[in-house]
Amino acid sequence: MRNSIKTFTIAILCLGSTGSLAAELDQLLALPVLSADSKPAVDGINAKIAIQHDITGDETLVATGSVAFPIGHQFGLQLDGGFANLDTAAFGRIPVYGAGAHLFWRDPDWGLAGLYGNLLHVNDFGGLNYYRGAVEFERYLGRFSFETMVGLTGGDFIDVEPFTQATLAYYPMDDLRFEIGHSFTVNENAFDFGGEWAFGAIRSTAAAMYVNGSVFEGGGATASAGLRFYFGQNDKPLINRHREDDPRVYLYMWGYIVKPFGGLFGYRGWFETTCLRNISPFACSWRH
Repeated sequence: MRNSIKTFTIAILCLGSTGSLAAELDQLLALPVLSADSKPAVDGINAKIAIQHDITGDETLVATGSVAFPIGHQFGLQLDGGFANLDTAAFGRIPVYGAGAHLFWRDPDWGLAGLYGNLLHVNDFGGLNYYRGAVEFERYLGRFSFETMVGLTGGDFIDVEPFTQATLAYYPMDDLRFEIGHSFTVNENAFDFGGEWAFGAIRSTAAAMYVNGSVFEGGGATASAGLRFYFGQNDKPLINRHREDDPRVYLYMWGYIVKPFGGLFGYRGWFETTCLRNISPFACSWRH
């Protein structure tokens, strides 16, 4: 598994043959030339809510919501909130509350760069707190999107440690997205995958179904499915909502809680090897 994860990471970085790698990287990282008629970073105040359920056997339920605001023309701010009702083998249901914020620059025709932070509060065992701080980056190339986050995580009973997430997404149609990714948290690698399909658009709102999952280097896997509802200013397909409206919600991508407790919490349905490993809308890697 370790070799396959390394191979996948190298494949993401090698965007072309050896001879054309420099040219490909120049295209990927070349800064845009902004004009007076460039698109705004955030297409007006917009929001989304999502609810998901684990599909590997336990009864964990996660709900998240976010609101994004434009700051001038090329900058934006997004505020995230969430609640998770964890189904654990040892202690029954444990509530976890989360809040996060993104401050970012974005050109919807080019990409995004910004700062991200979140705080999670485990409302049990006297109260436990965990946090993340990171830089986030997205690059848009036609129907492909490359999305990554690099930062530090820490909290009660655990040391401050680095984490990374990288996702390569493809939109075969404007309202359909597939993605694969790699994440590294608590000194463990994971291969991540997911998809989202938007349907039922009514003017500036839309509904979408999504699935996501992760396969962990140390053994075990997880998968979730859910519904997401978008509320924006204009009617647009999924690919445009992802690039013009609110960025992804990363609240419940938190494998770092597993380290201090090991198998203490023991999720049902996670092959007896995964404890508070990941309950995000884009399991262990990502998204929205």
